[in-house]
Amino acid sequence: MPPEGLQPIKLFYAYAHEDEHLHDELAKHLVLLQRQGFIESWYDRQILPGMEWKSEIEKQLTSARIIVLLISADFFFSDYCYSDEMGRALQQHELGEAWVLPVILRPVDWKKAPFAHLQCLPRDARPITTWSNQDEAFLSVAQGIRSLVDWLRTQPPPVKEQSKEEPSAEAPNTKERWLKEGNLLDDAGNYEGALVAFDFALRLDPHLSYAYLHKSLAFYSLKRFQEALDTCNQALRLDPSNAFAYITKGNLLNNMRRPEEALAACNEALRLDSYSAYTYSTIASALGLLGRFQETLGACDQALRLDPNHTAAHRVAGSALIRLQRHQEASRAIERALQLDPSDAQSYFNRGQVFLKFKYLFF
Repeated sequence: MPPEGLQPIKLFYAYAHEDEHLHDELAKHLVLLQRQGFIESWYDRQILPGMEWKSEIEKQLTSARIIVLLISADFFFSDYCYSDEMGRALQQHELGEAWVLPVILRPVDWKKAPFAHLQCLPRDARPITTWSNQDEAFLSVAQGIRSLVDWLRTQPPPVKEQSKEEPSAEAPNTKERWLKEGNLLDDAGNYEGALVAFDFALRLDPHLSYAYLHKSLAFYSLKRFQEALDTCNQALRLDPSNAFAYITKGNLLNNMRRPEEALAACNEALRLDSYSAYTYSTIASALGLLGRFQETLGACDQALRLDPNHTAAHRVAGSALIRLQRHQEASRAIERALQLDPSDAQSYFNRGQVFLKFKYLFF
């Protein structure tokens, strides 16, 4: 049970009746949250006979703190779902009165929908009905909702729930507050919580390139590389002069095994700032992925001239030297990387390759 005095967070489902069976399945996966007293769910089948259904839905929607949109072609086809429920939900979201959470039930063209800027569930916004094991899809949604509920329970109630006569003693609802909160959560390794905080900042100011960039870094830490890349591109659209954003993009593209594009991103970073060791080590990684090992060493040398203690440059140089059969030099580079960062798993892997002379290396 939640701590004494904490009320359950009210959750509202907006869905087309054609998807009722999927709603019911999701409700089963959220029943533990409900039994533990953390959420109180409402959907339109709870309207009693004789009640004025439209006003009851509006009352429940207005009082909800989380509004779950169950997205499908039928949802878009329904005028009431699309215009009334979704329209009102997004209005509350923009005012900071509720948190809108789209859940993609079935394949449908939603990328240009009014909620497309919001983070969707399940993981990677993959429609639930396309999963080979739908329980795993519903689990992904349930885990996302639990993370949001856990985080919302630490936050002040929205303004609509506070007394108008008495000023709130809680922290102000400002973009600066949410940016700071996001950074603290990210530093603590709570990347899901950081994403939520940065989204709150973006609701208050949708032109915050900093928030998009740090969302990208949180996605990167979660290894959700496509979402990280999309968010990084949004940061660059807002601020095309941010060299660090181009470096971040280059690292993401390397992780996605797209080294040619990574090099293009790094060239933009160099155009803006030619004195960053991170840019050269990212270039070195891309060249390594392309098998251009001698050029990889040149880029590592550039990085190390700028920062002799740059771990990534020593690690990538070690990888390239192994490929060039220069094992003694490789060993020295790898040992230096491990001196600088004893937790660098890739360098431990490459150290093993010096002995095994195995072909696969990390770049």
